[in-house]
Amino acid sequence: MRRYRIEIAVCLGLAALTLGAMGHAYANGFVNYDDNDYVVHNPEVKAGLSPAGAAWAFTTTHAANWHPLTWLSLQLDASLFGGGSAWGFHLSNVLLHAATVVLLFLALRRLTGAVWRSAAVAALFAVHPAHVESVAWVAERKDVLSGLFWMLTLLAYAWYAERPGWGRYLLVLAAFALGLMAKPMLVTLPCVLLLLDYWPLQRVPAACGLAQTLSRKRLALLLEKLPLFALTGAACAMTVYAQQKGGAVNTLEQLPLGDRLLNTVAAYAGYLGEMVWPTGLAPFYPHPRERLLLAQAGRAGLVLALITGLVLWARRRRYLTVGWLWFLGTLVPVIGLVQVGGQAMADRYTYLPYIGLFIALVWGAADLAAPWPARVRSVVPLAALLLGAWAPLGLWLATGSGVEMMEDRLIFRPVAVLSVLAVLGWCGGRLAGLWPVRVSPLVPAVTLLLGTCVALSAWQTRLWQNSIWLWEYTVDPRVTRDNPTGHNNLGDAYWNSINPERVEKARENFLKTLHLTPTHPRAHNNLGLVLVELGQLDEAAAHFKEARDLDPTLAVAPLNLGIVLAMQGDFAGAITEHRAALRLDPNSATFHDYLGQAQAGAGQWDEAAQSFRRATELQPAEKDYRADLGWALWHLGRKDEAAKEYAAVVATDEEWPEKARRLAWTSATRATTGRRSGFEAVRRAEEACQARGGCDARFLDTLAAAYAQAGSVDAAARAARQALQVPCDDVAFRAEVWQRLIVYLDRQPYYESVK
Repeated sequence: MRRYRIEIAVCLGLAALTLGAMGHAYANGFVNYDDNDYVVHNPEVKAGLSPAGAAWAFTTTHAANWHPLTWLSLQLDASLFGGGSAWGFHLSNVLLHAATVVLLFLALRRLTGAVWRSAAVAALFAVHPAHVESVAWVAERKDVLSGLFWMLTLLAYAWYAERPGWGRYLLVLAAFALGLMAKPMLVTLPCVLLLLDYWPLQRVPAACGLAQTLSRKRLALLLEKLPLFALTGAACAMTVYAQQKGGAVNTLEQLPLGDRLLNTVAAYAGYLGEMVWPTGLAPFYPHPRERLLLAQAGRAGLVLALITGLVLWARRRRYLTVGWLWFLGTLVPVIGLVQVGGQAMADRYTYLPYIGLFIALVWGAADLAAPWPARVRSVVPLAALLLGAWAPLGLWLATGSGVEMMEDRLIFRPVAVLSVLAVLGWCGGRLAGLWPVRVSPLVPAVTLLLGTCVALSAWQTRLWQNSIWLWEYTVDPRVTRDNPTGHNNLGDAYWNSINPERVEKARENFLKTLHLTPTHPRAHNNLGLVLVELGQLDEAAAHFKEARDLDPTLAVAPLNLGIVLAMQGDFAGAITEHRAALRLDPNSATFHDYLGQAQAGAGQWDEAAQSFRRATELQPAEKDYRADLGWALWHLGRKDEAAKEYAAVVATDEEWPEKARRLAWTSATRATTGRRSGFEAVRRAEEACQARGGCDARFLDTLAAAYAQAGSVDAAARAARQALQVPCDDVAFRAEVWQRLIVYLDRQPYYESVK
């Protein structure tokens, strides 16, 4: 009974430790790094959990991945908390991470029988700063969810190993299959189970080393894992298909094998460095490609060889072999031999691999301290403890890596001071005989280490609260250098913000991206959007064309090019580009709607109605698509059908006609906007008038301004006269309409002065 009470207390303590380090992630928002694909601009997820959503989750390769369980969990969050706010998604990530931490402790406890060593490993896993990325980033739901099933598989396997049987084995198989459906990085788990057979389960006899793979016992253990390896093969095939379909896999022409091998060695060493000294962590580390020198890779290889040699020398301590091979093996799918994306390494990839290193370190430290005499155990750890105490001080000084922008850096000062005082106090008291001998020196050492990690993780979590903070920190030269992805995402963050300097800041960062990587398709596309805002349509079109040609799979490039062509009056060209975008994403309601607008501009009202209807079918709740359908039906003379569509819009939002009128007025009359489009203004104004019934003076006045902006000054004059014929008690408004009518009769559009 006492043992269970201790284990329950440890579980509660681990959960509290996890929440203390990363719990405030729930206050963060979405970031513009995959969160748009996973939630913000993903209607299937935001619609919540449903049979149709579940079918989509199991059949889609959206975001170049097949992980249906991850999609289902995000849909569940949208159903529970709503899809428009990030807090519910973050809360789920934190709770899943806390549950994974507790399950890791329980699994290690069952596998090894060691309570406190298992607790120490789980605590390090809970609060290591490199794991913040997996928890504080909504799009990395797949990490924490797959981690949960990894631990459940370990628990089930420990139970199975106690008394093998088909019932217990099926539980292992089920947990592993669910984990693969959360994230395919779990493909290495069968190999880890073989390592666990070696230690701590000791299913490989002591006389049978790892090299004796042909022994009967070894062969039996391998055959036992065949169903798991079959699932691994299926998951690998599905992942390769999804990532190739999404254009995420780099070819050997894009990244030669030599560069991959050099970066692989450097990345392994980099992950080891991050584990020991977790500062300057960033969401994206650009691949060095040919800039990685052979000497750098050589130094990294030497470090790996020395550690491997040490493990072989101490091979009787099996946990060292298991921990080291756990780390090396679980990183193989993401180490870069098959290069997906443009990163050299990623903190999120360490979520499960670091467990192996933590096991080796904790068991190794405990075994090293155990044989020492009590008085020696009191004094010898002093050097290590002081070194640990200096770690926060070093972090305080070294975190010049971009944290000047954060007032939270002050957290390192009290941590550093308290760490030194605590260590000196403990050592002095121990030498004076104040503390009992049975108190292990590892206790204050681990406490100090965890305290430092909690402080670092808490600060790191705050970085993810919004995109501007995250990418300003990332592109700081003291964190990463020459980071085109960082600058592109920072530009996008400014572009979608309310910052008064948003346009200039966005343009500056997009230009920096193109300076570093002239062939960056998304940067060309994003710079084009800025140029549209500035009214430089020809330059914008050139960048959209460049983006389209550089990446034929980037659907937004032909879409945006089509929008610009429509703004320039080239509706035939716009139709061609929108059709090209739809070939890449045939189920995008937005793309169908823009195609309908271009077809309407070309006078192809039948085709426009079909496009608008398809957009409405894909997203029935979107009011603008239904209004566009009503607009096309009205022009086809099917006014009863159009009235039904407008009635459906107004039934869901009574203020919609007035909102549409204001948008039309802004588009038609603001001389300062670079996105002024007469056709867009006419569309909005006609929809507003038709939805209102066509007998409101202000709506007719807006329609007149829109016609004038589109160059139809005769139609503008007619609409203005109709507005004057509608009874209106507002004398000042009628005078303004008269003034605008005079402008139209002078064959000029009306521009509203900006006060």
